[in-house]
Amino acid sequence: MQYQGKSRRKFTGGRRIASKGKRKLELGREAAEPHMDETRRKNVDTLGGNRKV
Repeated sequence: MQYQGKSRRKFTGGRRIASKGKRKLELGREAAEPHMDETRRKNVDTLGGNRKV
């Protein structure tokens, strides 16, 4: 689980005083894994009648 509440430190390095603890509603979810498709190749015509893949 990923905590998505405010940071306990300020951007200056000082600490924030938390008035409450971590709440369950501030929890996120795990990152979604990418779905890999098969590779698609594109033919490009070049000079001299050649081809790039």
